[in-house]
Amino acid sequence: MNRQVITWFLFFGLVVFGVSTVQAAPLNFLIIVADDLNHDSPGFSGVGVAPDVTPNLDRLASQSYYIENGFSTVAVCQPSRQSMLTGRYPGKYGGKGFFPIGKEVETVTARLKKHGYITATLHKVHHMLPAENFAWDYTAQQFGIQEEDIIVGRSPDLFYKSVSQIAELSRERDAPFIFVANSADPHRPFSGNAKEEKKFMPTRYQEIPSPSRTYSPEEINVPTVLPDLPRVRQELAYYANSVRRLDDTVGACMKALRDSDVEGQTVVIFVADNGMAFPFGKFDCYLDSNKTPILFRFPDGLGAGKKNSNALVSLIDITPTLLELAQLPPMEGIDGNSLVPVFQAAEEGKMSRFRDYVVTFRHEDILYANYIKMFSEGNPGFLDGVKAKGWRLRRDHSNPGTYSLDRNMRMIFDGRYSYIYNHWMMHGKKRVTHPSNMTFGAMLKGAKSDPALAERVDSYMHRAPEELYDYMNDRVAENNLIGSPEYRGIAKKLKKQLEGWMQRNGDPQCDDFAKDVGARH
Repeated sequence: MNRQVITWFLFFGLVVFGVSTVQAAPLNFLIIVADDLNHDSPGFSGVGVAPDVTPNLDRLASQSYYIENGFSTVAVCQPSRQSMLTGRYPGKYGGKGFFPIGKEVETVTARLKKHGYITATLHKVHHMLPAENFAWDYTAQQFGIQEEDIIVGRSPDLFYKSVSQIAELSRERDAPFIFVANSADPHRPFSGNAKEEKKFMPTRYQEIPSPSRTYSPEEINVPTVLPDLPRVRQELAYYANSVRRLDDTVGACMKALRDSDVEGQTVVIFVADNGMAFPFGKFDCYLDSNKTPILFRFPDGLGAGKKNSNALVSLIDITPTLLELAQLPPMEGIDGNSLVPVFQAAEEGKMSRFRDYVVTFRHEDILYANYIKMFSEGNPGFLDGVKAKGWRLRRDHSNPGTYSLDRNMRMIFDGRYSYIYNHWMMHGKKRVTHPSNMTFGAMLKGAKSDPALAERVDSYMHRAPEELYDYMNDRVAENNLIGSPEYRGIAKKLKKQLEGWMQRNGDPQCDDFAKDVGARH
């Protein structure tokens, strides 16, 4: 057994020697974050949205400790990432929704920088704010990248060059690094959907890099949460193209580590910020909204090929895990817990449950000025319609012309049952602002002649104030059990747990929850 492996086993407390322990060299960290990736889209999930869609990710998974039940705190970009890098729930990091963390709040990247780490990120800097709190040494600007952001996040070549550059700098300075590699895939616009790409980038959309493989509608494995309709398949084919380009980026990052000869000193972590941007996915509190695969690839293959389907893990657990792996003391005021005991249990042949439940959120919908401009093309009354539906101008947002709409939701999931509290349904808003995409358009059209689909669409548009699902027997959340007498005890237990969590964490919706539907109801 070589020195590095011995060091790792000593670190996890799995081997005890009667001599002083070996001091491990500081580890590098590469965190690859997918944007809007459903938990069952990669091949290693056992399903895959298309054949051979993620060969690089599948290889990485085979070399990693795979946590199947990972969850983002919020199923949308900015709060999910800010929670992950602070170890705190939204609202406890000084902001919520698409607003910055408090200036007094510490991040894991800033803490690592204080201890000699080089800090770097590519793409999504505007979703980790204020930038000074994250203490980046290198972003696209410092890497000398001139391309527009929509191209940067979709370019495997730029990720390869940036990771290589940081690895070289790490050698020159004899300093470890943390690199947060934020792929823009498979976020819309999906690859191959020229109409959508042109809408996001009117003049240069053809410069967006193409994936190494594209897919036809016939090749698609339609997720069970969606209806199998021709236009749904077509849009999923575009989505699969973007998933493949994400995989190209993963391959480029891993190649950069190998070519730079730092793979053996680097912990690679893969997560997604939230689920896919389709109905019942992103922006919600369903299983396909928040569930994310979490991979930890350790040097020398520790934990390789092991899978935990039992532990309920939140992205807030990433921060304390990194600090323990870096052999640094924990940060004050964080909500997450280190995953090192989970890894240690795995080496002992045990499967840790880790926590009894996870809690996820939705705070508000957001419309940036550039999106309003985009959606107003050919529809001059768009903004007036937005205002009529209750959207309000956010003068307190750093992006002028931003509008938001209250959509407060809370979800608690115990590994089988999920309870959702739709605060917004009880306090003003009565229907969802439906997504403008091919899939939902196909669902609306199909609902005209399919009663079951019509019921599904209606349940999506007009939410019940409370929702209760048994995901073991109802994977797609079709059967709301909240009014069922035989599930009254389960609902009461989950509501009691959620109310207790809200009280302990100072949730501003706690009083309304207690009055509306609390555990005593």
